[in-house]
Amino acid sequence: MCQFYVDDAFAVAHRKAASIMLYKKLPGFYGLSFIEETNKIEKLINNPEKATDGNFGRAKEDKLKYLPELEKIADTYS
Repeated sequence: MCQFYVDDAFAVAHRKAASIMLYKKLPGFYGLSFIEETNKIEKLINNPEKATDGNFGRAKEDKLKYLPELEKIADTYS
């Protein structure tokens, strides 16, 4: 078995799959890729100096609620 859980999958961190929810059973940590992804997003939100394009794949209804906020920082999006 394992002694701790490393979450390195930013894109699926919101899911309730057993492999993602291990942090509830084991000591958990964020992996380097997860940290890098969140740092990039934070930089984009806090310092949108360059032109920003938003590209939303796999359209899901729950993503639509984020569009008004993303429109404020994106020059274009698709």
